[in-house]
Amino acid sequence: MGLPENFDPVASITQLEAVMTGLNFEEASDYPWSGQRLSDPQGEGAFIVSLTDTFTAALASASQNDLLRFA
Repeated sequence: MGLPENFDPVASITQLEAVMTGLNFEEASDYPWSGQRLSDPQGEGAFIVSLTDTFTAALASASQNDLLRFA
């Protein structure tokens, strides 16, 4: 099962970063490397996006309850 045609992984990652870090979307998207797509945008299958240090720290320190809440 593939992703919907209108799915934007960069916007989705940036939105999740904003939610998990308490930033608004614009602040989260201003960070260097925030959700930049590293894989071929025309490619099939998996995609790779960059994550900021702030986001990876939020992911690493999140509790199971936090992760369930953000899912």
